[in-house]
Amino acid sequence: GPRRERQETGRTARGRQVMDCAMRPIAPARAGYAVRCQTIMDALGTMADTRALWWIGQADEDASDRTAERYGADTITAPHLPKPLRAATHARAVLRGRNRWMEKFAHGRARADARAAIARFDPDVIVLGHAAIASLIEALGVPWSRVILDHHNVETVNYTRMAAVRSGLAKLIPMIDARTFR
Repeated sequence: GPRRERQETGRTARGRQVMDCAMRPIAPARAGYAVRCQTIMDALGTMADTRALWWIGQADEDASDRTAERYGADTITAPHLPKPLRAATHARAVLRGRNRWMEKFAHGRARADARAAIARFDPDVIVLGHAAIASLIEALGVPWSRVILDHHNVETVNYTRMAAVRSGLAKLIPMIDARTFR
């Protein structure tokens, strides 16, 4: 098919290439986020050659394989971090105003793998399916002029609601997350 041709011979006849980035494999669509991402990928696929790139916390071979079969995809799996290092990574992200859940992908092997996937596909445009992914753009060396942020931001509302009904230290984490998902 066109995806395999493109990987072997360069751009296909359409000429435009769009990479859609998500925070987890999108096939099969088991929840609203995946349904939304699939709908966007299907629509983009009518106008351009597409490829998915997603970042996941733990490997999900079935979902990764199914998404790769349907769209062509690259999976970036989070490195395992011991609790003290994970806490330090989260703190560094918060201090820098970045998303604490995505920070682990901004360094080392995860960053190198994502940069290589982007370079191989060489997209004209990169669509970010979640605001949290935007914190990776500079680490990936992608110019903002090639980025489209597409985000249905229910996370901020949910974290704000969680903070409103909590007190003390239990209120702090959802307040921080509400800020970083904006």
